[in-house]
Amino acid sequence: IDHIAGTELLKKIRRQIEEWGGVDFIQEEVIRVERRGEAFEVESRSGRTFLSGYVVLAGGFHSFSIKGLEIELLENPKSPKPGRVMIKHKDYEVDRNLFVAGTLAGLSSHFTSCAGSGVEVAVEILSRFAGKRIVIHDVPEVT
Repeated sequence: IDHIAGTELLKKIRRQIEEWGGVDFIQEEVIRVERRGEAFEVESRSGRTFLSGYVVLAGGFHSFSIKGLEIELLENPKSPKPGRVMIKHKDYEVDRNLFVAGTLAGLSSHFTSCAGSGVEVAVEILSRFAGKRIVIHDVPEVT
């Protein structure tokens, strides 16, 4: 496997998102999330609002300032420095269809750990869309 820096990997992932299509990559800072029945209303700092059936919180462990959610903040045990927080969750779910990933979920600040928790959350959301457990494997053909 060739070496790749974390910043370059993030750029590559962004290019793949743009090339594959099917999703909009929106780079906004979220300031408020409120439950609206079975959905969430998400407001960005620029004033844009979005409606979503699922929300994934993954904003780092230095603070948490998103308004509108009833969550429990704890000290991050994997990064025992003052001011580093995590959100209380069970299997990355904070509340129905509200998830947390990465260091905000209490993981160590290593790219693969944080990315792995994001994958766990994505598989859970895909499984809920499908109404059954989803298992996806890329298996190379044997020649």
